[in-house]
Amino acid sequence: MPICKEILIIKYGDFECGVLELLEDPALGETVQIELPEDVEGGHEELFHYDAVFIVVGESGRNDEILDQLEEVAATLPVILLLRIFDHDFENVALRTGAQDCLVASEIDLNTLMRSLHHGIARNRNRMGLKLAESEQRLQAFRESQAFYHSLVETLTQGIFRKDRHGRFTFVNETFCKGTGHRPGEFLGKTDFDFFPEELARKYHQDDMGVIESGAGTDKEEGYETADGERLVIRTIKTPVRDGDSEIIGLQGIFWDITAEKQAEEELAGSRERFELAVRGSNDGIWDWNVLTGEVYFSDRFKELLGYDPDGFENVYDSFESRLHPEDREATLSAVDSHLKERAPYDVEYRLRCKDGEYKWFRARGMAIWDGGGNATRMSGSIGDVTERKAAEASLLRRTEELERSNKDLEQFAWVASHDLKEPLRAVSNYVQLLERRYSGKLDDEGKRFIGFAVAGAKRMRVLINDLLAFSRIGTRGKRLEPVDGGEPLTTALKNLALVIQETGAEVETEPLPRVWGDSGQLAQLFQNLIGNAIKFCEAEPKIQISATREGAMCRFFVRDNGIGMDAAHLEKVFEVFQRLHTREKYEGTGIGLALVRKIAERHGGKVRVDSLPGEGSTFSFTLRAV
Repeated sequence: MPICKEILIIKYGDFECGVLELLEDPALGETVQIELPEDVEGGHEELFHYDAVFIVVGESGRNDEILDQLEEVAATLPVILLLRIFDHDFENVALRTGAQDCLVASEIDLNTLMRSLHHGIARNRNRMGLKLAESEQRLQAFRESQAFYHSLVETLTQGIFRKDRHGRFTFVNETFCKGTGHRPGEFLGKTDFDFFPEELARKYHQDDMGVIESGAGTDKEEGYETADGERLVIRTIKTPVRDGDSEIIGLQGIFWDITAEKQAEEELAGSRERFELAVRGSNDGIWDWNVLTGEVYFSDRFKELLGYDPDGFENVYDSFESRLHPEDREATLSAVDSHLKERAPYDVEYRLRCKDGEYKWFRARGMAIWDGGGNATRMSGSIGDVTERKAAEASLLRRTEELERSNKDLEQFAWVASHDLKEPLRAVSNYVQLLERRYSGKLDDEGKRFIGFAVAGAKRMRVLINDLLAFSRIGTRGKRLEPVDGGEPLTTALKNLALVIQETGAEVETEPLPRVWGDSGQLAQLFQNLIGNAIKFCEAEPKIQISATREGAMCRFFVRDNGIGMDAAHLEKVFEVFQRLHTREKYEGTGIGLALVRKIAERHGGKVRVDSLPGEGSTFSFTLRAV
C-alpha cells in the first residue's frame, strides 16, 4: 500500500534518471508529478492536495532560489531534499528553513526514501497539529478580547462609532444610539445623511474626510442646540483606522457631553473674577492651585507684585516654589504639606524673588478642597506684600534690643550708684547722730535744729535711693509670671501695712479676688503702694474698698478711698517719676510710688488709671490677664 496518494517533485538542475525513477515507485505514492520551479511560483494554494514534496537539486541549482521555494512550500507540506552533491552548510540551512530531511542521491534506496517519507509526514502532522492548537488559542483569545472590547464600549457613557472610507457606519455603541430612536443594527452600512439634517451631516462628512485624507486625528469642542432649545457642548475625538499594511481604511470616533463641565468652568472663572475684583481693593494677589496636575492660576495682580507682566510668569507650581528664598523654603513647603495632609491652618510669611532679582516679603493665606477620600484636589488663596511691615518690625526689634541694652546699663548704673551712695550716706548719718549724742548739751537750739535737718535729709536720701533701685529692677528682676490667687499678694500687702492701719484706724474692705497671671511679690508691692497712698492722702478716718471684675480676657482691680482726691488735670501726671502734687512738709514721700505701680502693671501686660475729684476720694484701677 503506498505511503501517500499524491507526491509532487520539484526539480532544480540536471539529475540522474535513476533517482527520478526511484521517486516514481508506487510504494511511495499513487500519483507522482514532476514540475519545474517556475511552474509552482506565484502562490501555493494548488499544492494543498499533495501529501508530500520532494525537491531534487542537481549541479546547476541555485541555493537562494531553492531556499525561497522551500520556505514557502514547507509552511504547509512535509518537504524532503535530495542533493546530487553533499553540502554540509546548505543542509543545515535547509533543515532550519523547514525541510523534514536532507538526503544524498548516491546514498539512498527505496527503503531509505520510505523511512524518510514516513518520518517527515509524521513530524509535519505533529507540527501542523501544534500550529492548529496555537491558532485555536489565538482565535479564542481574539474572541475574548472582542467580547471584552464590546462589553467595555457598551458600558461607557461616551458615544463610540466606526466608519469606512466612504463614511458608512461599521460599528456604533448603545450610547451613540441614545436620542436617535434607532438600534445599533440600523446604522450599519448607512451614513450620517440617513440620520441627521443635511447641513449637519455634510459637516460631519467633511470632518471625516479630513481625518481620512490627512491621516491626522482631531479633537473638537462644538456647541449644539437641541430641538427643545437646550444648548449643549460636545467634545469629539476622531482618529484614522489602519489595516495591517498601515493603509487607512476608515476612522473611529468618541464623543461626550461636556456641557456641565463647561458651565462649571465658566462659574469658576466668574467666581475667580469676582474674587479678584474683591481683593483688588486690598492690593492682594490671588492663586488657585490644581494639586493633581500642578497647574496654578496666578492673577495679574499676583504677577504684578513680583514685577512681571501677565504673560511673563508661567502658570505652574514651580514658578512659585523656585522663587522662594532658600531660608524660607523648608518652612513654607512644610506649612503647605501640613495643610494638605493634616488640614492645619495655612497662614505663612515668606520671601519671593522678584523679576529684578530682589526679594520681597509676602503674607500668604489659603484653603484647600478635599475629595471624599480625604485627598486634597485644589488649594486657593491670596498673598499680600508685607515688605514695609517686616522692615518696620526689624527696625522696632533693633530699637527694642538697643533699649534693653540701655535698660541693663541703667540698672547696672542704678545698682552701682545706690551702692556707692549708701556708704557715704550711712557715714554722714552716723557722724551726725554721733555729734547729736556727744555735743547735744553744748549746742544751742539752732544747732540742734540743724543736726535734725541733716538726720532727716539722710533718711529721705536713703528712702529715695531704695525706691529708685526698686523702680529700676521692676522689668529685669521680676519672677516668671504664673497663676496667682489675687488675694495672696493683697494679704501680704496688708500685713506689711498692719502698723500704719492700726495707728490711723483705717478700714479696709475686700472682696474675693480672681486668679490672674502675675509675679506675686510685685503685685504685693503694687497693692501696698495704692493702699499706703489711700491712707496717707486722707484727712478723715481712711475707708478703703478693694474689688475686681472680669473684662473679657482681663480682670480689672479697683482700690477706692475717701481721701482728698485730685483735680482732673493731674490724673496722668501722678504716674510720672518724681511728680508730686503736694509739698514734702505736708505729705512725705519720694514721688516714685505711683510710677512704680504703673511699671508693675505694664510689665504684667495691663494698664493703670485713676478717676478722682477734689474732696471726693479716688478710685485707682489696673488690669491683669485672667487665668
